[in-house]
Amino acid sequence: MGNEFSNIYDMDKHIPEIYDQLENGKNDIDFLLNKLKKMNSPKILEPFCGTGRLLLPLAKNGYKITGIDISRAMLEHLKTKINRLDKSIQNNIELIQDDVLNINWPKAFDLIILGCNCLYELPTSQTQKTVIEKAFNSLNPGGLLFIDNDNMEGLLDKSWCDIGVKKKIFPSGICSHGVKIQGFAKAIWVDRKKRLWKAKRRIEVIYPNGKKEEKTYIQQKHPVSAEEIKGWLNEFGFEILEMYSGLKQKEKFKKGSKRVTFLARKTVIDNNFNVK
Repeated sequence: MGNEFSNIYDMDKHIPEIYDQLENGKNDIDFLLNKLKKMNSPKILEPFCGTGRLLLPLAKNGYKITGIDISRAMLEHLKTKINRLDKSIQNNIELIQDDVLNINWPKAFDLIILGCNCLYELPTSQTQKTVIEKAFNSLNPGGLLFIDNDNMEGLLDKSWCDIGVKKKIFPSGICSHGVKIQGFAKAIWVDRKKRLWKAKRRIEVIYPNGKKEEKTYIQQKHPVSAEEIKGWLNEFGFEILEMYSGLKQKEKFKKGSKRVTFLARKTVIDNNFNVK
């Protein structure tokens, strides 16, 4: 019998380890470290920090960084990693467990990171827009916002629209304890024009002794487009400095690209209402 969960990453304590097996890219880390070298003692915020793929290497390079995540399991896994580090590195890190949509983000940051496809964690365009607004409010004047996400233009892709069809999806793997997890998704509703997808997510957990468990979760997603993100950045007063079709090749963004990466700056407004 399935149990209902409100967050896919908390469905099983072994999921964070499997997440680490699947998410191990470094292109965005190298990109961010290169930008940070040009900044003077920057203070960094990473909402959706997860298990620290970005957060940890930045902290190890001496940068002060605050991470926010809703998932207790992901943060506990991250804390285990942090506890293995030297105290000097641990002192660079602050963690907050909460829902990024429902809290007031801390202020006065020089760089905010919205990486790792994190906008897919939000169910609608309005909630995604809210995160951009929160980022603007939390940045110092002239502060930078980094966004790296998949790009879907036009209608919701047909591959998302097979109502009632079970498909294998994240999470899938075997952790160091020998626990096997397989994730599935079955679309139960879509709106192609608004690019909205709602599905029943299910995981099967198989333990080394043969015991099996099944856990379920209803999730909605809104695959964003580069044009939407660009519009939100302009609306809230960001200047787009760089825009790429992802960071693997670091090519200038082209319409139809499957990935989009932004580096934007919070514009400064003086007392005469002139944008600098």
